[in-house]
Amino acid sequence: MKRIVSVFALGIAFIAGSQAVQAQDAAREAAKEKVAKLDKMLELDQKQEEIIYRVYVAYEINSSPEKLSEGDKEAVRQNMMKNEFSLMKTMKETLSPDQFDKYQKFRMENMTKEEKEIMEMMKKEHRSKSLKAAPARK
Repeated sequence: MKRIVSVFALGIAFIAGSQAVQAQDAAREAAKEKVAKLDKMLELDQKQEEIIYRVYVAYEINSSPEKLSEGDKEAVRQNMMKNEFSLMKTMKETLSPDQFDKYQKFRMENMTKEEKEIMEMMKKEHRSKSLKAAPARK
């Protein structure tokens, strides 16, 4: 009986591990495709390609359906905002101002409905923080 339970547990662990590897492979493939599109559009140098590839792999993993189904709705929203902010911050640091402007335009044109909603929430949150930080006028 112990052997059956051990084999069953090992099988479950193997399946879970292979699913995680498949998710990472899918994230890498999606990141590769996005970097190829961006390279054609923005004429990235090698260093930019490497940085953007890494950030998009992380972005894809953190945007996976499995990640987005974890926790309550507010936790998912916060995770998506954090993921989007991290992507945009890295892109701004990595790209030249001209490249970043082109990227932003491209990104807005190709966002899903959910991504657009997150961007709007981020803008509202940023504005409200700016208003709170501004000194009161007399």
